[in-house]
Amino acid sequence: MLYNNKYRIDSSRLKKWDYRSEGIYFITICTQYMDPVFVYIDNSKMILSEIGIIVDNYWCDIPKHFQSIELDEYIVMPNHIHGIIIIPPIETLRRDIHPETIKTMFEIPQKIILNQFMSKISPKKGSISVIIRSYKSICTNAINKECNSGKFKWQTRFYDYVIRTENDLIRIRKYIKNNPAKWDTKSK
Repeated sequence: MLYNNKYRIDSSRLKKWDYRSEGIYFITICTQYMDPVFVYIDNSKMILSEIGIIVDNYWCDIPKHFQSIELDEYIVMPNHIHGIIIIPPIETLRRDIHPETIKTMFEIPQKIILNQFMSKISPKKGSISVIIRSYKSICTNAINKECNSGKFKWQTRFYDYVIRTENDLIRIRKYIKNNPAKWDTKSK
């Protein structure tokens, strides 16, 4: 083989995890070069820019395009967005996911599947990768069209964390809510 996997970058995804399966996923998506274009800070308050409003609106629209998912806590920061995406068990699909439903999701055995090579590397319909790819694409197109920039880009990858315990969920929700205060401290 010519390159023999020399230039292949390992996936940051959890090995052997089916990202279409029920679960609670913490997602972070950053702008290319960490450009702070979503929010500006005025008197220690974060205010969405025109680009930030587009990113925020399309995040809220995700369930309209992927009806099998729910959104939980999220925040648009100057150069990234944090959000929690929930893929509920098939039998509980609905718009009003309650804390008790989330609690029982931690008790349901998680599905781990082994696929063939091509199947493993291809994003699956309804998977977190497809949801994020679609979200990034619609935001990029809208930003470049509506803001006449033609230059906006996301980082190629995104960060995900599969939330497996109720304590993790509480900790990550708190992290998202407190993130603006941390940013304000960093910017001084």
